Amino acid sequence: MTGIIVLSRNKSYLCEAKTNFKPNFTYFHEKIYLISFFGADSNYVPALQRRLCAKASKNIMKKLFLTIVLCGVALGIYAKKVASPNGKLSAKTVGKNLVISYKKQKVLELADIQFEKLAFAGKVTDDYQMLEGKRLHCTNEANEFRTALGTDTWLVLRLYNDGIAFRYEYSNLQNQKPPQEQTTYLIPEGTKRWMMQWAESYEGFFPQSTTYKQKPVPSFSGISASADGWNNRWAYPALLEASPGVFALITEANIEREQSASCLYNDGERFSVVPAENNLELNGEWHTPWRVVIIGTLANIVQSTLVTDVSEPSKVKETRWISPGVVSWVYWAYNHGSNDYNIIRKYVDMAVALHLPYVLIDAEWDEMDKFASNEGKTIVDAVSYAHRKGIKPLIWYNSSVGWINGAPGPKFRLNKPEDREKEFAWCEKIGVVGVKIDFFSGDNQKNMDYCLDLMECAARHNLLVNFHGAPIPRGWQRTYPNLLSTEGVYGAEWYNNVHRQGGLPQRHAALHAKRRRSYGLYALRLQRLAASPHHHECPRTGPHSALRERLATSGRPSGEFPVAASGGAELLWAAACRLGRDAICLRLSGRECGAGSQKRQHLVCGWHQRQGRVPDVETVAWLPAEGQYPALCRRRWDTLSVKV
Repeated sequence: MTGIIVLSRNKSYLCEAKTNFKPNFTYFHEKIYLISFFGADSNYVPALQRRLCAKASKNIMKKLFLTIVLCGVALGIYAKKVASPNGKLSAKTVGKNLVISYKKQKVLELADIQFEKLAFAGKVTDDYQMLEGKRLHCTNEANEFRTALGTDTWLVLRLYNDGIAFRYEYSNLQNQKPPQEQTTYLIPEGTKRWMMQWAESYEGFFPQSTTYKQKPVPSFSGISASADGWNNRWAYPALLEASPGVFALITEANIEREQSASCLYNDGERFSVVPAENNLELNGEWHTPWRVVIIGTLANIVQSTLVTDVSEPSKVKETRWISPGVVSWVYWAYNHGSNDYNIIRKYVDMAVALHLPYVLIDAEWDEMDKFASNEGKTIVDAVSYAHRKGIKPLIWYNSSVGWINGAPGPKFRLNKPEDREKEFAWCEKIGVVGVKIDFFSGDNQKNMDYCLDLMECAARHNLLVNFHGAPIPRGWQRTYPNLLSTEGVYGAEWYNNVHRQGGLPQRHAALHAKRRRSYGLYALRLQRLAASPHHHECPRTGPHSALRERLATSGRPSGEFPVAASGGAELLWAAACRLGRDAICLRLSGRECGAGSQKRQHLVCGWHQRQGRVPDVETVAWLPAEGQYPALCRRRWDTLSVKV
């Protein structure tokens, strides 16, 4: 039984009632108290109300009508079901754990969260515009609940129609380090999962498994293993299939100043959120980032904008200068080509021929004047040449917080606020429109604050930003729309570095639709694989084999391009693979990377450009296909584009 009663400010009335439960007092107006009670006997409550009302003064009774209205509102607050607006998602406590259900099926369980009850705090509505991504006009709504977790500590839980978001809020901190994180997900053995072993660069694979018992995979970040020898550190996102056709994708969002990002450490089936290093001493109020779980079908996972929904609104007021587009890029075919003025000219000319808006001048451009073959030309001359051709240039920087010794430059130009301001002002002055910043140092608080500093300073000087060698995006693309893409993915750069044959690259790219694409843009390179020192085979069986044979027979897609007899089918098949991946990753600064001196190797880029830029208005469907082949439908206004 749940109910309310009214009484005067004199609490002796309550004592005389000899209640067998502990009421919760809430002061409303003058001498009126509202008492909520739970579990009282249904026959006892009316008797209690009569006794209390009989004792009440005439003055109190005159205000009874107003009080009843207030009580009705309060009863709605206390009795509100802990569920999403559409009712498909719900949360309830079972023992010491919080259980999240989808259509009455348990999806996920959070361990050891102890509280009395979740009080309804109100409805949250998100309605905003994006400049890129799966959807330009984003809307969502949630029911928000709050509960105390001890002194000066609160849990805030939002149930959206497509997932949950929760965080911890603290007050009255006094020179304290961030409080210990309290989140532990229970992932039972036997649950199907796709999880990447943690690496600072987030450049790893997501093998399908049903157990946490996986051997550590070496990376540049080393390994983390349990006493039993199993890997025990995991990166976001973690994709789980809780029951057939019902999925949960675990990640986080809205990293603000004074916060670090986090990862998952497991002890058996218990996967705990562990924030990276944060040595700040905090005072007053502070909260964690949002812990986010996108829940539903694969369609819900792929189409969700939950990561940006819970992120801060845009801090860039004027955005007309932000224009996404495809980039011609030197590095993939010429690792050290950006110190060569003549190679840069070829890539500018390629951008002109293919109607690409941008050219990216990569590492070592600061050494251009050291080579006699450049005849004294510098980056200023290269930027000027690009503008004369109608191409907008971006240039590369070393963040100088990650890989420094032995790494390319320019270095140490962005670390100090005064140096960063001076450098970005110079970029703006000479006509640079964007910066690619590389080699960051992980998820720690200093690195997060540094990224925020970079995006804010770049926005002041109308500079686009591409983070490379960086952590995954966590909603910053809404707050700073000049952030066009972030790496944090095992991309085609590795085709140039490591010999991997067979279908592994294709399977990895296909699975991005369900994982990496679900929470942010990333940059993959479009290139002809034959330009790589390592050969990567196209699949010769399965649904794509018929298309491959057709290309081998016709030698061209719909008569669009004449293709040389030698290698033409392989080239066009690579084009089809790359175009599909382009639609999946949703990147806005994707790069065309074929060898600049050989026009035939740019047919991939040309085909892509003739078909137009990938539509970026809305992702309208996920069509699960057999095996490893995803299919996405994306809509631009009244046009439906299907990418397989």
